[in-house]
This record gives sequence, structure tokens and C-alpha cells, in this order.
Amino acid sequence: MNPDPRPDVPEPGEPGDEARATSPGVPGSVAASPLVIVGMMGSGKTTLGRALAERLQRPLLDSDAEIERRRGISGAEIADLEGVEILHALERSVLLEALRDPSPLVVTAAASVVTDAECRRAMVSAIVIWLDAPVDALVARVASGAHRRPIDVEAAERLALERREAFVEIADLRLDALRPPGELVDAAFAHLATVR
Repeated sequence: MNPDPRPDVPEPGEPGDEARATSPGVPGSVAASPLVIVGMMGSGKTTLGRALAERLQRPLLDSDAEIERRRGISGAEIADLEGVEILHALERSVLLEALRDPSPLVVTAAASVVTDAECRRAMVSAIVIWLDAPVDALVARVASGAHRRPIDVEAAERLALERREAFVEIADLRLDALRPPGELVDAAFAHLATVR
């Protein structure tokens, strides 16, 4: 939504968050804008996306589920059978198509999309929430998910470092992904209530 990079994206819990969380609705600019949730694999994008889609009464497009629906196999299987670049191309395509949808969606985007310049440009028209967390916590979460590609701490740290600047550039709001889901929903909704 904000075309200017914001290196100091505010953390939830700052003064005024509690009051905004009780807002009865969101401004019209939010109602007309897609909402994109980004973050590293295992950050909880799908969980937050489902909750926000329900609260905002709008459709959810989950990148992982959409790719599996289209191809009949998981992203992990695509990466194994066809290569990571093919998977990343599918992830970019899903995001770009979702952002062209005339109805505003809640989109949970693959982390790989933030390194693509076309995807970053497309997300300027969206409200972008970044779920951030320490790499070791994300690796532990990924290890418990069968649909995800296994990843080690060293590889995850490298990817997180490569993508961090892009996350900062596109994020309208940065949230600590280790907070309880209910708190994340409230903090996200509080932010949405302030968007003009």
C-alpha cells in the first residue's frame, strides 16, 4: 500500500494498539485492497490468513494450496521432481494472478516472491503483513510439516538474510510470528483500522 520502503516497520504493542484493536471496522481503502501475508516458510502465514479472511469476510488464496490444486502434488514434490526454480515460478504466477483478481483477496504468498522485482512492484497496491521470526524457530516448525521441503538451519539463515531487505521494503506491518495466533489477528486488524 505504501510505495516508500519503511525500514522501521512498527512492532505491535506500541501505545495505542489496544484502542485500535477494538475498531468496529476498517476504512474503505482497506476494503478495496488485497491483503498479502509474507514471511519465511513456517512463519504461520496460512493460520493468520485464514483468520483474517474470516474476520474481513473475504476469500483466502493460499499459495501452497493453490499450487497443489493446480498441479496435483505438493510444493515439496514439485521441488523434488522438477526443481526449485519451477516451484518458484509457480509461486510468482499464483501471487501475480491473485493481485489481478478484481475482488480483494487475502493472499498467503510464498517467501520466494519477495526476491522477484515484478512481484514486489505488484505488491505496492496491496497491504502487506510480514510475519517475522528467528530462523531456528521456523526450522523447527517446518520439520513438523509434511507438505514442506526440509530445510536446515544454515540454509534457512542464508535465505532469511537474502530476503530480509525485500521483506522490510514491502511490509506495511511487521509482526512477531511467535506470538499467539489470536494476538496476531488482533494486531493485524488494529493496523488495518489505521490505514488511510
